[in-house]
Amino acid sequence: MLQFIREKSQGWFAWTIIIAICLTFALWGIHSYLYSSASDQTVAKVNGVKISQEDFSRSYNQLRQEVFMRFGSQAAAQIPSQNLKKMALQSLISSIVLNQGVRDAGFEIDPQLLELTIARMPIFQKNGQFSKARFEQVMSNSLVSTETFLEQLKTEILANQLKNGIFNTNFVLPIEVTRTIQLINQKRKFDYLIIPKQQFIKQISLTEQALQDYYKNHQDQFKIPEKISIQYIRLSLKDIMQGIRPSEQQLKLFYQSNLTAYTLPKKWHVQIFKLAVPLGATQETITKAAEDANKIYAALKQARENHETSLQSYQNLTHTTRWITSADLDSALQPALLALKHKNDVAQPIKTTEGYVILKLIETQTSKSLPFAEVKDKVLQAYQQQKAQMQFDDLNDKLANITYESPNSLKPAADQLHLKINTTPLFSQTSYDKKGILQYPGIVKTAFSDDVLNEGNNSEPINISDNDVVVLRIQQHIPAKIKPYNEVKATIKMQLQDQKAQDLAQQTGKNLLEAIQKQPDQQIVLAKKQGLTWKKSSWMRSDSQGVNSEILAAAFTLARPSKTQLISIKGLPLENGDFALVVLKDIELGSPEALTKSQHQIFTQNMEKSLGLMDYQLYVAGLMENAKIKDIKEDLTS
Repeated sequence: MLQFIREKSQGWFAWTIIIAICLTFALWGIHSYLYSSASDQTVAKVNGVKISQEDFSRSYNQLRQEVFMRFGSQAAAQIPSQNLKKMALQSLISSIVLNQGVRDAGFEIDPQLLELTIARMPIFQKNGQFSKARFEQVMSNSLVSTETFLEQLKTEILANQLKNGIFNTNFVLPIEVTRTIQLINQKRKFDYLIIPKQQFIKQISLTEQALQDYYKNHQDQFKIPEKISIQYIRLSLKDIMQGIRPSEQQLKLFYQSNLTAYTLPKKWHVQIFKLAVPLGATQETITKAAEDANKIYAALKQARENHETSLQSYQNLTHTTRWITSADLDSALQPALLALKHKNDVAQPIKTTEGYVILKLIETQTSKSLPFAEVKDKVLQAYQQQKAQMQFDDLNDKLANITYESPNSLKPAADQLHLKINTTPLFSQTSYDKKGILQYPGIVKTAFSDDVLNEGNNSEPINISDNDVVVLRIQQHIPAKIKPYNEVKATIKMQLQDQKAQDLAQQTGKNLLEAIQKQPDQQIVLAKKQGLTWKKSSWMRSDSQGVNSEILAAAFTLARPSKTQLISIKGLPLENGDFALVVLKDIELGSPEALTKSQHQIFTQNMEKSLGLMDYQLYVAGLMENAKIKDIKEDLTS
């Protein structure tokens, strides 16, 4: 899979991968372009709005991070950074143009809709409910500020309003649905024959001179690519960890020094009462909810034990009973939780974005340090990780220095750092082992770089992961060469014979096609003169099996015979080199009555969606066509 991505990374495949990301990325990251006044270098101007180098770099990094998260580091590394940069810039340009178009069209967003959208986003929820603490945590870990995020979300909602407006207002007429069903579900009968190239092979004779001329004029086809093998040393955190074997005493000291990491936090067993207040509620409703919350609070304090009956009259009131830690609650509720000291203590109502919350304590469970014996394995791993990281950082610096100061050998670094020198078998730039060290694209790319391959130097340290570094050099180099003529002569002969046989099959087919068009009633006789026999198909749909797919596709491109065109026939070269003739015999249109009511409805809905999507794409294309886009830099840097 990775090799496939690598081979296609310069063409449509890489763009397909990135488009999948950019469909979600497109409307994100444009706030700074619309509202900032950055004065650094301009990458592009969109209808007078500047996209600065700084802002572009930020958005490019955001896209790159999303690609790595979605596809993994190895797959993402196959995509050239220049492709990512171009797609990021193009998405930003499209986003700005679309945003301007939506706002110019008069679309606006209600603040309450923005709040509701955020509250319903799963990433900001905990236990199915919006969590302010979770929201703050996500924002602190993101690449954008909260203000920018809100502007981005507004932009996306506005764009979706426009898109949904176009989608939901599209319609198709019953006659259009009927006609489409007739076309898509139609069946056809046809005759076909195949002129195999193989029957012409024996007729072809090739001179020695022709073979030699082909060899001289197509040297690239017979080139053996250059191959190399490499030596390398590898510094790995994992390997260092395996070499660290602490004593029992060292582990116990580490355990005591990091006791909080092995301590279960204090827990509260609480009843959580929620009195919901709808978003956008009137002031009267909010005031009434506050009064009810105070009544519920008083009832909980008085009832002490049995309060369910007295609270049944509050329709918007729900409650749960569970064990929680302080981290499980929003920051606004944490002080109230910490203030609960004794059984049946009740916290006063707290106003939240969803309404009022009241906490009642059932019991508490104090924090507890887990015994050393119970967490010994975890302590060992943490100890090894910490010590190994310190060694790794030190050795990594030494590795870079030694291999730079001794550029013609890996031995000094291997000896001083006690690392093993490994070797690989011979490999080319496009054909190499997909396992082991050669599975990492950076290794192969560096090995064939000018500094390593031609200058004979050690490579710079290559980070194949955060804690895994490789330095390599060339062990053996076999330059590219052309295979000798005698070695490829048989291959050339077969290739030329095959091509000439294809040409003869195609010419025979075209001659037969012309003859049948002149004498349609002699279709069978003319074919027999060439030793060929027509085959008849059964009724077939465009997706039927049993007939060559190329022949089937050709049959569905033919028009029904008419008074002016007595025979509907087509000739086509097949992918395997043969040539085929196809004659359409009859067409049976699909029957709308054969579909159930639900199938007919699904057909209609799909047509409406397809037309809606096309209309939306045309709208965006129109905005892009009329947009003034200037100063796009060819060499985008990040």
